[in-house]
This record gives sequence, structure tokens and C-alpha cells, in this order.
Amino acid sequence: MNDAVRAAIGQVVDPQLGRTLEELDAVRAVTVDKGRAVVAVSVADPDYPYGDRLTAAIEEAARSVAGID
Repeated sequence: MNDAVRAAIGQVVDPQLGRTLEELDAVRAVTVDKGRAVVAVSVADPDYPYGDRLTAAIEEAARSVAGID
């Protein structure tokens, strides 16, 4: 299931750069346990202005995977 979640969030587009997280090699880690996914993503800018938007898109993508709450 980790691979399915990684694939789903990899398709999320970074709102600042207009490229997918996969293209940016931004997905650092994915773990799934009992229907809960924990994802680590890196962004280049420490003052990243779209954090809330990116987080919401990642959560939506992860929840699109069967078995993720």
C-alpha cells in the first residue's frame, strides 16, 4: 500500500512550481499503518507560501487510495 500512496501523492502538483511532487523528487518517505498514511515531503523554500494548499492536496491524494482513512 505504501507504493500506491506514493504513486498517488507523486501526482500532486506543487502550486508554486507547477510540477508534480514526483517530478520534483519531493516525496521523502511514506509509511502506512492501520489505514493511516504518514508522508514526508520536502520543499525547497523554508518560507514556502503554499503549505496549507499542498498539505490538503496530499491528504486528498492519499485518501484516494483504497484502505486509507
